[in-house]
Amino acid sequence: MKRVILAIAFMAITINSCQQKTKDEVNEATEAIGNDIDQKMDTAAVKMDKALDSAQAKTARVLDKGADKIKEGADNMEESSKK
Repeated sequence: MKRVILAIAFMAITINSCQQKTKDEVNEATEAIGNDIDQKMDTAAVKMDKALDSAQAKTARVLDKGADKIKEGADNMEESSKK
């Protein structure tokens, strides 16, 4: 009878120990995933900033070219009206 009680007590301690170990592993995995997500979000933010800066620069060049063409057209109209 003592052996049965000792065996049950040992099993209870072992199960409890395994549960705690599993909880610890889950917590560690959760932290690792959280850190990985944070890093990927930071990387994505940097890439988006670069893309936005590039798009802004391209837009500025296109607008400058358009403004130059409008000015050129206005100069041509002014010259034509003088003749």
